[in-house]
Amino acid sequence: MIFLLFACWLPHPLSPHRWARLRTRSHHWHITVTRRIRTLRRRIPKTDWPQGYKGTLALELASERLEAAWLAHAAGKPCGPVRLANRELRMARLFPDLPPAERRSFLAAIRPLL
Repeated sequence: MIFLLFACWLPHPLSPHRWARLRTRSHHWHITVTRRIRTLRRRIPKTDWPQGYKGTLALELASERLEAAWLAHAAGKPCGPVRLANRELRMARLFPDLPPAERRSFLAAIRPLL
């Protein structure tokens, strides 16, 4: 999910190779760090140990923030003038398996945030 939001946020274009590299590394971080923390958080009974639940939730959110910060750093600064990205086209290229209706719904849902 972080990579999907990042792809919508990044204003400058990247080569397909750089997108693939960022996506692979983002996925690796998600699998090896964030998903493990999320699994642990879901195993903690929210009512039996609220401090433990809150602590792992904070750790999970920090993991996602680190991933987002790394993506922004790794994407680098734009080489030329920045222009608004065609988000629909970018989503279609980066997530071809996602049905077009789902891509449109997602973009409509985040439009106020961008």
